[in-house]
Amino acid sequence: MSYEQLVLARKSCRACAELVNPADPQHAQYDSTEVGPWSRWLASRPAKLILVGQDWGTAGYFRD
Repeated sequence: MSYEQLVLARKSCRACAELVNPADPQHAQYDSTEVGPWSRWLASRPAKLILVGQDWGTAGYFRD
């Protein structure tokens, strides 16, 4: 699966209704073309190694 396919899968995921998906229209201003906010923050693509972990921040923390 390509990185772009992972991004599309993240944007279309609705498995966790209690979580905020930044791709939803009411949160679109926080969305990006990355898998998650930490990917955008680190900006280290292409990488030789990618670690995947669970996000631990709240929506308020992300907005700040």
